[in-house]
Amino acid sequence: MSEYTFYNEKFHLNYNELAEIYETHFNEMRDRLSLGGIFLDSFKPRLDEYFKASEGGWLKNYVVRTDAGEPIGYMNIYLTSHMKNHQFVANEDGLYIVKAHRKGVGKLLLKHVISDLTNLGVTQLNVSAMTDDRVVRMWQRLGFKFACTSMTLNLQDK
Repeated sequence: MSEYTFYNEKFHLNYNELAEIYETHFNEMRDRLSLGGIFLDSFKPRLDEYFKASEGGWLKNYVVRTDAGEPIGYMNIYLTSHMKNHQFVANEDGLYIVKAHRKGVGKLLLKHVISDLTNLGVTQLNVSAMTDDRVVRMWQRLGFKFACTSMTLNLQDK
């Protein structure tokens, strides 16, 4: 097994290098959702908003790299204050590991992210699984609890 290193990077500085991974992740999610009748348009990220959040420090970009420096996964997190009580919380925007490297690397990345967020004073991390049900089991093993059910209604279908 290759050695992996976890980095806290800047989305606005590494987007071009990771763009293929982001698009692959989106396409896998879009394909999975379409099986349930939820249809998304093609990949077209709002880079201006991502870059603004990255430059402002409220988008955390965690990247997994092989010992050769190749990016093989990421987790993007938005930092915010809870609207009801000002609690410092983090909301997951995406977690993805390239298929060839999925044997435990996601769990290691998540542990790195949890440690970093804890050191920043974040009190809650909210996540959602849209591409792989196995990630739900991983989150449960790490102590995550179900807080709600998320549902989607395609308004164009009405």
